[in-house]
Parts: sequence; structure tokens; C-alpha cells
Amino acid sequence: MICGLTVFHAAKAGPVAGADAAWAQLESQVSGSVWYLDTCQRRLLVSLDPQARQQPVPPGVQRLHGSDAYEFLLRVATGLASQLAGETNIFGQLKAAWNHDAPKTPWLQWLFADAKEIRARHLSEVGGASYGRSVRQLLRQPGREPLAGPVLLVGAGDMAESVAPWLRAWPLQVLNRTEARAEALVAQLREQPGEAVSAVPVRHQELAGRSAGAVVVCIPADAQADTWFLHWLELSLHGAGVPVIHLGVHRAQAARWADLADFRCLEDVYALQSQADDRRERQLAAARTACLERARHRAVGLSLSHPHGWEDLPACFAAADALASRSTALSEGELLLAA
Repeated sequence: MICGLTVFHAAKAGPVAGADAAWAQLESQVSGSVWYLDTCQRRLLVSLDPQARQQPVPPGVQRLHGSDAYEFLLRVATGLASQLAGETNIFGQLKAAWNHDAPKTPWLQWLFADAKEIRARHLSEVGGASYGRSVRQLLRQPGREPLAGPVLLVGAGDMAESVAPWLRAWPLQVLNRTEARAEALVAQLREQPGEAVSAVPVRHQELAGRSAGAVVVCIPADAQADTWFLHWLELSLHGAGVPVIHLGVHRAQAARWADLADFRCLEDVYALQSQADDRRERQLAAARTACLERARHRAVGLSLSHPHGWEDLPACFAAADALASRSTALSEGELLLAA
């Protein structure tokens, strides 16, 4: 059952951003079994402690309970709560953070299974709303000159792995502080069609920066923690005219990145979502309804073996019509606030 779930959520951009101090205080006060997730868009804290319901909520932090908490986690896991609605990277981040607890945690097993099913039923063709496709669009915008060198992909984690296949129209170089991870990603990419791809040893990062036709950054911006990356950043500032797309930073926190002549960040990627067609919007609406219905399903403890299938669940609830109306009426502004 999910009635004991409490979710605390803090967005990193938008009208309620900037709750760093309040979040640190919250983490120190919530006890018991706790799950954390920290991404470029949000911070999550999930607790099963009954006392979490009475925990004071600092400004800039949202709190949800029970089925509302589970529905929100489903929208996060399916990418529906992301500013790039329907994106797939967040599910990999969530699994990486919480997968070790799943075998002994029923609500996590449900969350992973439900998210996969909803994506398969409703979002299988929304994969185009991915970071990779958006990056490729930014590099191919009308009026942009052809790239004068290879694309330098910085990072080799989940984000880089999902973005890299969309960059195979150009020669691709992968730079990562842990060189073995870069080499593993390159080996994986070589099994797919595309231009040449290679791993860049860290000792050759300056050469790679000078020769790059574009730079796509798939790691968090944290110059203080990553001194090697700060050194490369100093070099890249001299590359005026080289497009740099940073998928780990919002414009408000871009700092010296914004000094680059052709710099793009998460806001530029999100802006491309406005080009979505009507079919995609219908798919997203259906997926949001599915998240709401599945949360109600889990709240009453129904199993996946329900003889009529989960899609028939609204018949079990007297207020199903109102619930469906609430889901499909979610405005874009509400979604961005929840994200």
C-alpha cells in the first residue's frame, strides 16, 4: 500500500526555485527510511515515516501524501513532470538512485513496473521528445553553418548515453574523467551506424577542445568540484563561434558558460517542446490520466492481475469522471510548477 508515502519536492528552476538552505534543513529533520533524488530539475525526498506528514514545509518545497505522492512520482518517472515532457532520461536516474532498494520495497517495485507500462502504452512514440533529438535540432537550426569539426561529447553517464546516438551524423568524440566509461560508451556506439566515434583521453582534452566543431556537455556544472573540467572550460572560452550545449545547467546558474558566443542550455532545449504536434499532446494527456488512475489503483491495494485490467479501473471509482477531468485539465503552467 502507498498510503504511508510522503514526498517532498523542490524545483531548481521557476518561481519556487532557490530552496537550498531550506532543503538542507529538511534533510536533517526527516528520519526513518528515506529515498533521495537530485537531478538538474528537482530534488526529491521520499519518506515512509508517519511523522513526515507533520514535518514543517519550508518555502519553496512541495509536500504530497499517499496516492497524490505516488501519482507525482509516476509523473516524474515517466518524464511527464519534466519540462521536456515525456523525456526518458529521468527514469534511468531514478532507477540508478533507488534500484538497490527495489527488491525489498514493494512501492518501488510498483513504481518501476507502472512507469514502464505507462511509457509502453502511451509514450512509446514520444521518445522524439528527448534531449538527444533536441540537441540535434539545435545543431541543425536554419542559418547555422556546418560544423567545422567533430562533436565533443563531455560525459559518459545516462544522459550522454541517451544523447550520443542522435549525434552520429557527425564525427563524435567522447571525453569523460573516467576514461573506461568513455571507452565503454564508444564501444556501444560503434555497434550502430553513423560517423566515426572515438574516446578522448583526459590528457588530450585541450586538443579536443580546440578542434571541436561543437561541444555537448552531459555532466552537472560544478567547476569547484571538477578542477580538470574548469581548466578545459577556460580553454573553451576562447572558442568563439563554437556551439556549446550544456544539458546540466539552467541559464540562471550558467555563470561563465553564458560568456560563450554560441551557448545553449536546458531552457533552449525545453523551448523546442513547443513544436509538439496534436497527436503528441493527446499521448501525454492519456499518460497523465494513466498515472492518476494507477495511483488510485495502488491506493486500494489492487494487484496487476485484476481480471479486467488496469485500464478498466475507473469503473471501480464513483468519482472517476471527476478524476479524469482533473488530469486532462492540467495546464502547462501547472506542469511546469510541479516540475
